[in-house]
Amino acid sequence: MLGYGVTGRALAAFLKKESICHRIFDGNGAFAKFGVELDFTPRGDEFVIYSPGFIGSQWLREAQSAGCITIGELDYCQLHRRGGGQTIAVTGTLGKTSTTMMLEHVLRGLGERCMATGNVGNPLIGAVDGLEADENLWNICEVSSFQAYDMKYFSPDYVIWTNFSPNHLDLHGSLEKYWAAKLNLLCRCGKTAFVGEDVAAVADRFGQKLPDGVQIAKLSHCGVFGGPLAMAHQRANYVLVRSLLAAIGFDPSAVDGAICGFRAPPYRLELWGTVGDVEIWNDSKATTSAAVAAAIGHVRSTGRKCLWLCCGRGKGEPLENFRPSVECASAIICFGEMAPEMTKTFGQKVQILDDHRLLFEKIGEFSAGCGDGWAVLFSPGFTSFDLFSNYMERGEWFDCGMGGLCVRFGGRKSEISVN
Repeated sequence: MLGYGVTGRALAAFLKKESICHRIFDGNGAFAKFGVELDFTPRGDEFVIYSPGFIGSQWLREAQSAGCITIGELDYCQLHRRGGGQTIAVTGTLGKTSTTMMLEHVLRGLGERCMATGNVGNPLIGAVDGLEADENLWNICEVSSFQAYDMKYFSPDYVIWTNFSPNHLDLHGSLEKYWAAKLNLLCRCGKTAFVGEDVAAVADRFGQKLPDGVQIAKLSHCGVFGGPLAMAHQRANYVLVRSLLAAIGFDPSAVDGAICGFRAPPYRLELWGTVGDVEIWNDSKATTSAAVAAAIGHVRSTGRKCLWLCCGRGKGEPLENFRPSVECASAIICFGEMAPEMTKTFGQKVQILDDHRLLFEKIGEFSAGCGDGWAVLFSPGFTSFDLFSNYMERGEWFDCGMGGLCVRFGGRKSEISVN
C-alpha cells in the first residue's frame, strides 16, 4: 500500500479484516509509530494499491517500472464488490462536493437509503460491506481526476459531470490530459450520465464526441430557489441532480420538495456574516480561476464592490486565467507563495500581505473605513499547502479569525439553507 492518509487507513482496515497480508509505505515520518515504512523499494512480484495522493509520485512510477501490478482504491473496491446497491459517481472541476451532498440530501428526503463516499472524505473501501448488505442503498461517490485518470475497473451505474475548466495541470501536464481523465470515468458509466452544458461545449472545442446516451442538463430546466441555490453555480449543480433523478424515475416535483433545507458544504462560497455594512464571504474551497470567477461574479451581482483575498500555492494553471477576476475585483490582497507572482503579473492592484496572521487586522481596518456597499471575499484560487494542510483547515482558520474580529469590531454570522 502506498499512502496512510484517510484513504490509506481505510484500506489498511479492510485488508486487516480480510486477513490479507500487506505492507504500508508513506514518507510522512509521523506514521512510523503505526508500523508504516518510510522508504519504498518495489519488487516486481508485488501488488500495489495506492491512495489518490500518490498519483504521479516517484514511488508509483518506480512500482510500475519494476513490473508491479498497480491499482487505485476505487478500482480495488470494484474488484471486491459482488453486487449490492447502486452507485452514482460525481465528477467535475467545480461542484463535486456540493452535488454529492445535494444528492445525499435529496435522496434521504425522498425516503431512500444512501451514503456519500469517495473524495468527499469517506473512502469507498470503508463502505464496501454496507453496500454488499443492502441492495437498496445508494452510493454517491465523488471522484476526482486523480482517481479517474487511470481507472480500469470502477463502473458506476450513473455519472454526473458538473463542468470543466483548467485544474491540476501540474499533475496531468495538459488540459487535454485533464479532460481525458474525466472522460475516462464518463465512458465507464453503466446506465445513464448527465453533463453540464459547458462540458458539452468543451467536447466540441476539443473535437471529441461524448459517449452515446450522455445527456446534457440545461440550466433553464430549474425553477427559482433561495439560499445556496440563489447562486448560479449551485443552481447548475441542482439541475444535474434533478435531471438525473428524474431520468432514474423520481418525481421532479418531489425532488424540488426534498431539496428544502439543503446547506452548501463548508467553505464553498459561504456567507460568513457581516462586519458593519461589509459582507464577509468564506470560499476557502476555491482553488481554481473558474471558482474565483464564479465567486466574484456572485458578489458583484449583488451590487457590492469586492475586496478579493487570495493566497496559496499554484497548481500549474496559467495566471492569465485569473485576469478577469483581477479586473472584476475592486481591491485585492494576496499572501502565500503566489503573492509575488500575482503582483508581477497584475501590478500594484494586488497588495502583498507578508504575514497572513495580520489579515484580520487588515479586514477590520478596511471594514471601518471603506464606506457602504462592499464585500470581503476569501476565495484563495490556489492550494493551501504552503500555509495549511488542506482547504478545511484554511477555512476554519478564516472562520476563527473572523470570530475574533467580531469581538473587536462587532459583526454577526449568517446561516443560509434552501427555503
